[in-house]
Amino acid sequence: MPGARIAARGWGYRYPGRPQALAGVSFDVRPGELVVLAGASGSGKSTLLGALAGTLPVGGSTGSLDVEATAPAGSLPVGLVQQEPESNIVMERVGDDVAFPLESAAVPPARIWSRVDAMLRIVGLDEERGVGPDRPTIRLSGGQQQLLAVGAACAADPALVLLDEPTANLDPESAAAVVGAVAAARAGSGSTVVVIEHRVEPWLALADRVLLSAHGTVSAHRPGDLPGLVASDPDLAGRVWLDHAHLPRRVPGDRPGAAVLEARGVTVPGRLPPTSLTVRAGEVVALTGPPGSGKSTLLSCLAGLLAPGHGTVLVRWAGGQDLDPWSWPAARIAEVFGIVFQDPEHQFLTGRVADELRHGLLGAGLPDTEVGARVDAMLRRLRLGALAQANPFTLSGGEQRRLSVGTALVRDPGILLLDEPTFGQDPATWAEVVDIIGAHRDAGGSVVLATHDPHLVTSLGARVLPLPGPGPTRAGPSRPGRQPVAAGRDSRTGTASGLRRLDPLVLVTAAALLSAAALISRSVGVNLGLAAVAVLAALLGGLAPRQVGLLAIPAGLAAASVALSNALLSQSGITSPLAWQAAALPATRVLAVALPGLVAAIALDPTALADSLVVRLRVPARAAYSVLAGLRLLPLLADEWAILGRASRARGIGGAGPAARARQFTSMAFRLLVAALRRAGRLAVALDVRGLRSGSDRTVARPVTAGWVDAAAMVGGVLALAGALATRL
Repeated sequence: MPGARIAARGWGYRYPGRPQALAGVSFDVRPGELVVLAGASGSGKSTLLGALAGTLPVGGSTGSLDVEATAPAGSLPVGLVQQEPESNIVMERVGDDVAFPLESAAVPPARIWSRVDAMLRIVGLDEERGVGPDRPTIRLSGGQQQLLAVGAACAADPALVLLDEPTANLDPESAAAVVGAVAAARAGSGSTVVVIEHRVEPWLALADRVLLSAHGTVSAHRPGDLPGLVASDPDLAGRVWLDHAHLPRRVPGDRPGAAVLEARGVTVPGRLPPTSLTVRAGEVVALTGPPGSGKSTLLSCLAGLLAPGHGTVLVRWAGGQDLDPWSWPAARIAEVFGIVFQDPEHQFLTGRVADELRHGLLGAGLPDTEVGARVDAMLRRLRLGALAQANPFTLSGGEQRRLSVGTALVRDPGILLLDEPTFGQDPATWAEVVDIIGAHRDAGGSVVLATHDPHLVTSLGARVLPLPGPGPTRAGPSRPGRQPVAAGRDSRTGTASGLRRLDPLVLVTAAALLSAAALISRSVGVNLGLAAVAVLAALLGGLAPRQVGLLAIPAGLAAASVALSNALLSQSGITSPLAWQAAALPATRVLAVALPGLVAAIALDPTALADSLVVRLRVPARAAYSVLAGLRLLPLLADEWAILGRASRARGIGGAGPAARARQFTSMAFRLLVAALRRAGRLAVALDVRGLRSGSDRTVARPVTAGWVDAAAMVGGVLALAGALATRL
């Protein structure tokens, strides 16, 4: 059968420097079965999934865990969705990311794009939902990244599909799309599926067995036995989401008080439409809406971490009021707001769990005894006492989320701004988080939370502000400053306009020929002509005039600097016309050398370049696409730096003085290094699981062809070089 077979016999695993994660695990999974892996937060579920995927560090296992995953032609052995949505993406465009595993499975190019389009429709990322195959992956929200990861994992009909909380960041409609996509992939290919979920109900109708992770081991059960087990075992009821009747209700008893936070027409172009909101004391407001609707963006604007394009925010606190908290110092933001980010790792500052909570109390003026008491109390409430000395980055996703909630609450701020505060929680820890939020509200505090959890909204009696989802636009931007190049390429057909119509190798070669001609030329007129050719090619090739102007500024400044230097050093003096005539040649040379390369760099399609290197120059696919995936991380690290800056403000780090700025820079630089290393490790896992292995056969989804335009560009480059050589005769 095409599905994978799994057999565990006394298997266990221990991470370096940590207690035993799992021990004595024994179970069997037959080909084609769907298995739900459930259990408490931090009980070892992701560890077992990592072992099945082959991604755990070597050396910590005992016993045996055998996976037989034989992939027929056109499929892959394993499809994996990691817990962090961004970690699953390897390509620059949505369609290319789903096509990548199909290329690795050597699916004929003629069949790839129909399968990509079908998968994007299934997971809700097609053009009708405002995304489509040409949407840059960098412009996806966290929920959209989750949907894309599921689509890519299932696209190549893998023998084994491993999913780590695939619906955690999704609204009910999108979560249902994920369940449907997995069911369709399983029905079409016979895949074996292992899915980690806290909320197991949507999966039980499809499941063949349930694996429960508890007390350091894993036990196997039939799905039909689970309701009886939960009903008879209160401890199990706190570990598995099945019966919601026992969930706590923290509905407010009093009417909300005076307004403490107001947003008036707050807008972030491409990310948040004009939005107004009033939050009162003793009130919880829930921001809801599909992935990409701007919930996280609105929270950042309210917290003073992101300045909107338009609109104002009014904060009333401590008997006063002030506008636009993004102009406040960091210490004041940390005093007024308790903030939880969508990715908890962004806000961690120390190497120990207890120190993270202790850092939140810096500057509060509390005696050491009270600081220690608050930290210990928060550790107990969040069930993190046993992990007080652990590194925050080694915690499970659910444990990291609880720690991030604790850092926001430990100082008891007036306003809580929480992004998915119940992500990754089992019923017991979920109830504790709800109780903490409810207690803050009942004490007169205000809460704004972004959530896809309808039970959280109901339990807290929250007032709902629904945000509309993105409209059916094609590849509209969702991050300011990242506008698409006008010259584009249709990923499904390979057709392109402007400079991207050229083969990338031809584009690079033609630009190199123009730059070489400028280096050789001894004529100011020829150099100016070469620079004019580069500018004209950019304008006719689809680059916007503003982009061309931005390219010309650094080249023009460099040329002016060279001209001035040569004139100053001239023996005839800077006021002599002869001095400036002599300076014109090196200055125009700099201009003509720089412009072709800058234009090519902006117009170049990195994915098409990697395809061309593999097809034309026979560069090993692993090398070409690993570099491409790595290049994709560069703008992400720039975004990461901005997010870390906002997280630093949220934790009270920063200031106007040189010492404060130096501390903030040092902290951010170290955290960025950690983030880059972790991203690189997860990217390597994603590439490996998607079939990028040395020596394996691959196809290329987009055609790599050459036409008369490529020939004309090469001829033009050669003629330019010949003309420059003629100036030396």
